[in-house]
Amino acid sequence: AVARQRSWNLEPKNWFAFFDSNDSGKLTRDQLLRALVRSNPSLNLDGARQSIAALGLLDEIVVLWGGEHA
Repeated sequence: AVARQRSWNLEPKNWFAFFDSNDSGKLTRDQLLRALVRSNPSLNLDGARQSIAALGLLDEIVVLWGGEHA
């Protein structure tokens, strides 16, 4: 089961803080991939890459909290 601190649906701010390992207030591409794979047991790395590529996020350097993009 997914741990509560890693549940996007239950507590998105805690989920984000858990995967923001350097406390920068933003997720790097690698942090986002790790977060997606670790949060969803049915998703592997390739699936996570495909999912966020479909959203155009892999072209960005970082993903900022609140939906902003750098």
